[in-house]
Amino acid sequence: MQRHFYGLSASVAGVVLLAVGCSSSVSPQPTPAAALSEPTMAGSTRVAQRGFPYGTSGTRDPYSITERSTDPTYGRAPSNPIRVGGDGNGSYREQRYLSSLRGPAGETITYERSGSCCGFETPNSELGGMLDVYVITYSGQSEPITLYLNMYDPGPPLIPVGFTPY
Repeated sequence: MQRHFYGLSASVAGVVLLAVGCSSSVSPQPTPAAALSEPTMAGSTRVAQRGFPYGTSGTRDPYSITERSTDPTYGRAPSNPIRVGGDGNGSYREQRYLSSLRGPAGETITYERSGSCCGFETPNSELGGMLDVYVITYSGQSEPITLYLNMYDPGPPLIPVGFTPY
Protein backbone atom coordinates (compact mmCIF):
# COMPACT_ATOMS: atom_id res chain seq x y z
CA MET A 1 0.00 0.00 0.00
CA GLN A 2 1.40 3.39 -1.03
CA ARG A 3 1.35 5.87 1.88
CA HIS A 4 0.96 9.60 1.27
CA PHE A 5 1.57 12.67 3.43
CA TYR A 6 0.07 15.97 2.26
CA GLY A 7 -0.16 14.52 -1.26
CA LEU A 8 3.50 13.40 -1.34
CA SER A 9 4.75 9.85 -1.66
CA ALA A 10 6.23 8.35 1.51
CA SER A 11 9.82 8.69 0.26
CA VAL A 12 9.46 12.35 -0.81
CA ALA A 13 7.52 13.24 2.36
CA GLY A 14 10.21 11.60 4.50
CA VAL A 15 12.90 13.78 2.93
CA VAL A 16 10.72 16.89 3.41
CA LEU A 17 10.02 16.03 7.05
CA LEU A 18 13.69 15.29 7.69
CA ALA A 19 14.73 18.61 6.18
CA VAL A 20 12.06 20.55 8.08
CA GLY A 21 12.75 18.72 11.31
CA CYS A 22 16.44 19.50 11.04
CA SER A 23 15.82 23.17 10.32
CA SER A 24 13.12 23.71 12.92
CA SER A 25 13.65 26.63 15.27
CA VAL A 26 11.86 24.91 18.15
CA SER A 27 13.88 24.36 21.31
CA PRO A 28 12.88 21.63 23.79
CA GLN A 29 12.26 24.07 26.67
CA PRO A 30 11.88 27.57 25.26
CA THR A 31 11.97 30.73 27.28
CA PRO A 32 8.70 32.71 27.17
CA ALA A 33 10.10 35.10 24.53
CA ALA A 34 11.40 32.22 22.39
CA ALA A 35 8.15 30.30 22.81
CA LEU A 36 6.24 32.92 20.84
CA SER A 37 8.78 33.48 18.03
CA GLU A 38 7.74 32.66 14.47
CA PRO A 39 9.05 29.31 13.13
CA THR A 40 10.02 28.67 9.51
CA MET A 41 7.04 27.51 7.44
CA ALA A 42 7.49 24.34 5.38
CA GLY A 43 4.65 24.97 2.96
CA SER A 44 1.09 26.14 2.54
CA THR A 45 -1.97 25.52 0.41
CA ARG A 46 -3.83 28.45 -1.13
CA VAL A 47 -7.28 28.43 -2.70
CA ALA A 48 -8.81 31.62 -4.12
CA GLN A 49 -6.02 33.75 -2.58
CA ARG A 50 -6.65 32.33 0.93
CA GLY A 51 -4.86 29.79 3.07
CA PHE A 52 -6.72 26.46 3.01
CA PRO A 53 -8.60 25.31 4.95
CA TYR A 54 -10.38 28.37 6.27
CA GLY A 55 -13.70 28.97 8.02
CA THR A 56 -15.56 30.62 10.89
CA SER A 57 -16.94 29.74 14.31
CA GLY A 58 -19.76 27.22 14.24
CA THR A 59 -19.41 26.10 10.61
CA ARG A 60 -17.76 22.65 10.89
CA ASP A 61 -19.69 20.60 13.45
CA PRO A 62 -18.05 22.27 16.47
CA TYR A 63 -16.92 20.26 19.48
CA SER A 64 -18.44 20.99 22.87
CA ILE A 65 -15.34 22.21 24.71
CA THR A 66 -15.72 23.68 28.18
CA GLU A 67 -12.32 23.23 29.82
CA ARG A 68 -10.03 26.25 29.56
CA SER A 69 -6.27 26.40 29.54
CA THR A 70 -4.59 28.80 31.94
CA ASP A 71 -1.24 28.50 30.14
CA PRO A 72 -0.69 31.55 27.87
CA THR A 73 1.56 29.46 25.55
CA TYR A 74 -1.11 26.77 24.97
CA GLY A 75 -1.69 26.68 21.22
CA ARG A 76 0.37 29.84 20.70
CA ALA A 77 3.81 28.22 20.78
CA PRO A 78 5.07 25.33 18.62
CA SER A 79 6.35 23.71 21.82
CA ASN A 80 2.79 23.60 23.27
CA PRO A 81 0.40 22.88 20.37
CA ILE A 82 -3.29 22.06 20.60
CA ARG A 83 -3.55 18.28 20.16
CA VAL A 84 -6.60 17.17 18.18
CA GLY A 85 -5.27 13.79 16.98
CA GLY A 86 -7.17 10.54 16.77
CA ASP A 87 -8.65 8.22 14.19
CA GLY A 88 -9.77 9.64 10.89
CA ASN A 89 -9.23 12.91 9.08
CA GLY A 90 -6.86 15.22 10.98
CA SER A 91 -7.67 18.30 8.91
CA TYR A 92 -11.38 17.85 9.63
CA ARG A 93 -10.68 17.52 13.38
CA GLU A 94 -8.64 20.75 13.25
CA GLN A 95 -11.52 22.55 11.56
CA ARG A 96 -14.03 21.18 14.08
CA TYR A 97 -11.80 22.40 16.91
CA LEU A 98 -11.34 25.88 15.45
CA SER A 99 -15.06 26.07 14.72
CA SER A 100 -15.57 25.52 18.46
CA LEU A 101 -13.89 28.81 19.41
CA ARG A 102 -15.08 32.39 19.69
CA GLY A 103 -13.29 35.61 20.56
CA PRO A 104 -12.99 36.86 24.15
CA ALA A 105 -16.41 38.59 24.11
CA GLY A 106 -18.12 35.85 22.06
CA GLU A 107 -17.12 37.24 18.64
CA THR A 108 -17.25 34.91 15.65
CA ILE A 109 -13.69 34.04 14.71
CA THR A 110 -12.29 33.47 11.23
CA TYR A 111 -9.48 30.94 10.85
CA GLU A 112 -7.13 30.44 7.92
CA ARG A 113 -4.33 27.90 7.64
CA SER A 114 -1.08 29.66 6.81
CA GLY A 115 1.01 26.48 6.44
CA SER A 116 2.91 23.76 8.27
CA CYS A 117 6.01 23.90 10.39
CA CYS A 118 8.02 22.30 13.10
CA GLY A 119 8.59 18.65 12.19
CA PHE A 120 8.46 16.25 15.13
CA GLU A 121 8.50 12.54 15.89
CA THR A 122 5.22 10.86 16.79
CA PRO A 123 4.17 7.23 17.17
CA ASN A 124 0.99 8.13 15.27
CA SER A 125 2.62 8.61 11.85
CA GLU A 126 5.31 6.54 10.17
CA LEU A 127 6.78 9.69 8.62
CA GLY A 128 6.64 11.92 11.69
CA GLY A 129 4.38 14.92 12.02
CA MET A 130 4.21 18.62 11.33
CA LEU A 131 2.18 21.27 13.09
CA ASP A 132 -0.48 23.17 11.16
CA VAL A 133 -0.38 26.93 11.68
CA TYR A 134 -3.64 28.90 11.67
CA VAL A 135 -4.17 32.65 11.79
CA ILE A 136 -7.22 33.69 13.82
CA THR A 137 -9.05 36.99 13.40
CA TYR A 138 -12.26 38.50 14.78
CA SER A 139 -14.02 41.86 14.81
CA GLY A 140 -12.33 44.55 16.92
CA GLN A 141 -9.10 42.58 17.28
CA SER A 142 -5.87 44.61 17.48
CA GLU A 143 -3.73 41.96 15.73
CA PRO A 144 -4.21 38.39 14.42
CA ILE A 145 -3.46 35.43 16.70
CA THR A 146 -1.44 32.43 15.52
CA LEU A 147 -2.44 28.97 16.80
CA TYR A 148 -0.43 25.75 16.34
CA LEU A 149 -2.37 22.48 15.97
CA ASN A 150 -1.11 18.89 16.13
CA MET A 151 -3.42 16.59 14.12
CA TYR A 152 -1.49 13.42 15.01
CA ASP A 153 -1.47 13.16 18.78
CA PRO A 154 -4.61 13.05 20.91
CA GLY A 155 -5.01 15.23 23.92
CA PRO A 156 -7.80 17.01 25.65
CA PRO A 157 -8.47 20.03 23.44
CA LEU A 158 -8.79 23.06 25.69
CA ILE A 159 -9.94 26.62 25.08
CA PRO A 160 -6.82 28.81 24.75
CA VAL A 161 -6.38 31.94 26.86
CA GLY A 162 -8.25 34.82 25.20
CA PHE A 163 -10.95 32.66 23.59
CA THR A 164 -14.43 31.50 24.62
CA PRO A 165 -16.39 28.39 23.62
CA TYR A 166 -18.81 28.39 20.70
